[in-house]
Amino acid sequence: AIPGVQVPQSPYADVNAQTYGYEAILRLSANGIVKGYVEKGKNLFKPNKPVNRAEMAKMILGSVCVEPSDIAKKPPQIYPDVQPGMWFFSYTKQAYIKGYFTGYKGKDANGRDIRYFAPNKTISQAELMKVLVEILRRQGFLDVGNMKMGNPWYVPYMEIAKDITKYWQDEESSPAVASLVNEDEVDPMKLMTRGEAAVYIDRMLSIYGSCRE
Repeated sequence: AIPGVQVPQSPYADVNAQTYGYEAILRLSANGIVKGYVEKGKNLFKPNKPVNRAEMAKMILGSVCVEPSDIAKKPPQIYPDVQPGMWFFSYTKQAYIKGYFTGYKGKDANGRDIRYFAPNKTISQAELMKVLVEILRRQGFLDVGNMKMGNPWYVPYMEIAKDITKYWQDEESSPAVASLVNEDEVDPMKLMTRGEAAVYIDRMLSIYGSCRE
């Protein structure tokens, strides 16, 4: 700790100043974007717990102050593996409507093309970067031109995430952070923990800005 600088108090028993993503976790918690777990009378964040795609859909919408609309709360369903009544139904449908998540391509029992969500699958770094880049692109912060899918699919998203200054839309300003993922952090297939997700969402929000009062 720096002498004379007060370190914010952690609301979690398992998060302290030495925890990876400490400040990001506290910022997101203070804004209600992430919440902890109460176990045996202790408030825990579980920073090393894997975060799945359903949890991430809710977290992402919360970070940009998007509540599931009436349309998102009702049938029809978008994905065959996300059905009405599941706690994450409205979040995954709203994230689809916003264009943040589009699911995986697949085939049904009759060989027809479908998209499925895989709600319980841990989200990868590449998938999270795609979501964060899409948020900034759709909000007008980034100009990615006629971006085409790469081989593998995530290549263009990772390139943008590593250096968003190249795609910055406003010539009169510069982004608050130069990258969503640093060069030494790049690992597209790495499965994200809650702590890592908090860090990356926090970086996106430093550009997007707070949507809260």
